[in-house]
Amino acid sequence: MNKQPTCIAVNSTHADRNIGNLRTLRKVHLLTLLVIASATTLLLLAGCSTPKPGSPEALAVEKEATEKKIDKNLKSMPDWYAKTPLDNNILFASATETSRNMQMSMEKASVKARAELALTVGGRVSTMMRAYADEVGLSNDPEVNQLVSSVTSQEAINVNLSGVQRADAQINREGDSYRAYVLIRYPLGELNKIAVEQVRQNTVLNAKLRASKAFEDLERKVEEAKKRESN
Repeated sequence: MNKQPTCIAVNSTHADRNIGNLRTLRKVHLLTLLVIASATTLLLLAGCSTPKPGSPEALAVEKEATEKKIDKNLKSMPDWYAKTPLDNNILFASATETSRNMQMSMEKASVKARAELALTVGGRVSTMMRAYADEVGLSNDPEVNQLVSSVTSQEAINVNLSGVQRADAQINREGDSYRAYVLIRYPLGELNKIAVEQVRQNTVLNAKLRASKAFEDLERKVEEAKKRESN
């Protein structure tokens, strides 16, 4: 008696599902390999494109970054900082400083502007005093010259500066810091007061320069200005 071949029923739906899963796994595996290969390539390219510190290429990159930063600062700075205002009756001084603290950047810029103003005022007062000394024939007097230099120094004038006002200010963000710009103003009438007071407070200068007609006229103008202010 011949045996009939045994037939095993196969669920075609289950088989198709298994084949599909295998294909999906292969695709995921290939995609993973592609991602890893791409990432590796990018890392290698990045490593090759980063110039060695100190090399000409690195210096060129640093120079370009610095130039971009300077250009950005130039575009954002206020007009009055690029060109200090001029006035026949007022002296202006401006300054800029940076700090991680916004208020500190303002304070630093204000101190710097005041120092610049003191230098300008000191120079003008010194010129005035030397003119008085020349008028009374003491332009070559060593003692007078030394005292004039002393009482009109930046430090001495800075201490006696009064009437300084903030005319304008601006704060810009610069990376993780703040850059403050400050503009201050100082009436020329106050400068005349300083010139007179600096002479009066020094016994030698007061004795030697009082004979100057120009100083006498300035002293009178200062006193008249004080009377007007008190009325």
